[in-house]
Amino acid sequence: MEYDINPSSIFSNIYENEPANRFKLLELVFKRVKITPGNYLIYSYILEKDFKKFDLPYSVNDGIIELLRSAGGIKVAALFKEIEPDSYKISLRASNNGVNVAKIADSFGGGGHKSAAAFSSCGKLNVIVEELVSEIESIL
Repeated sequence: MEYDINPSSIFSNIYENEPANRFKLLELVFKRVKITPGNYLIYSYILEKDFKKFDLPYSVNDGIIELLRSAGGIKVAALFKEIEPDSYKISLRASNNGVNVAKIADSFGGGGHKSAAAFSSCGKLNVIVEELVSEIESIL
């Protein structure tokens, strides 16, 4: 207050300043959501062309995995992000204290900690998804 700083303006610039096209990307991500039988995994994906289509930087994906993680009754959330053709970064979050996603990521050469981890993989998206599903099923 002494320096005539407006806290409301600062808050707005930090938390209320998302690019409008990010919401179009979110719509697309949510249309692609899949939940496995047994509700142990919720996942979605973002393709490289999606960032280009909406003229958005890769960084706008921050926080999307947390939205997936918030689904009740799900043990693991995954977001597949294409970084170049057939090359993906996969973010994992545990929605249940009983699942260690770092172990899952480690089995694919990645890492992290019990509640949040990631790995990279190359290949066709459907094959990578199947491999992740299989790994989670073997752990559960």
